[in-house]
Parts: sequence; structure tokens; C-alpha cells
Amino acid sequence: TFGQVPYLTGSDGLELSECYAILRYFGRKLNLYGNNDIEAAKIDMLLEREHQTLVGVLISLLKKQDDAARIESTKICDTLAIFQKLLEKNKKGEGYFVGDKVSIADYAMLDLLDACISLSSTMLDAYPTLKAFYNRMASREKIAACKASEKYKSFYVAGNLGRK
Repeated sequence: TFGQVPYLTGSDGLELSECYAILRYFGRKLNLYGNNDIEAAKIDMLLEREHQTLVGVLISLLKKQDDAARIESTKICDTLAIFQKLLEKNKKGEGYFVGDKVSIADYAMLDLLDACISLSSTMLDAYPTLKAFYNRMASREKIAACKASEKYKSFYVAGNLGRK
């Protein structure tokens, strides 16, 4: 549609671009968009903030700075503290960001936290609830298998952009 990826086509004539439009499409299709309109609205809110934060993190990874300067330039610590409080509001942070089942917001947050780890391997140490969430999500069978693959390790975008 806009001459770039991601781009999704379907046998039913679907032509869809933009990653968050595709994410929301699959969220609705696969029942990963909450159990009601309130949960869906909260998921949308998290996706908006996650996306803004992720863009800042990715831009900082492209700059030639040390880790401390990168972290300061993104103001990521303030945002991570807010995300941790939001996670803790739902079942004391022992499950997911919204509701009682995994949603597209959780997968988006996993991607953001991957990028944060690219900024600094110890960044999540100051946010134990987020770190535990990250470990739970990253250890999901298919995610863990993907992250362990050579294809993932050699793909230099998003989650592993800043890794040496």
C-alpha cells in the first residue's frame, strides 16, 4: 500500500500494511485483543505508548553513544517505571498487562523489552516485575525456539539491533 514492508495479503483480497494494523488484525482474528471493549481500549493504550517508546529506543540504538547516554536520551527509565506499575495493577504483575490471558499488548511489550535489553543487558534489573514478565514471555515455547534460532540471532533489526 505504501511501498514498504510489512505488507500482508490474504486469499480473501486482504491487503494490509503497517505493523500495528497487522498486529491488531491478528489480535482480533486470534482472540488476542481482550475479552471486552474496556480490555481492548487498554490494549490500544499500551500499544500506542509501547510504539512511541520503541521508536525512541530504536533511534537511540542507531546513535554512536555509550549505553548510559543512550538510556538517558530515551527517558526510557521513566516509561519502564510506568509500565511496571500498570503491569502490577493486573494481578500484582504475575500474569499479563490486560486481563487474564495473553494479548497483542504483551507481545508488543516483549518486543520493547528486547530492545531495552539491547540498550543495556542489565536495564530490566531495576524493574523486577517487568523482568519476570519478560522472562515468562520469552520462555513461551515458540518464542524461545525462535530466539534460539540462528536466523533470529543473525537478523539485525528491533530486538537484537544493538547487540555486538
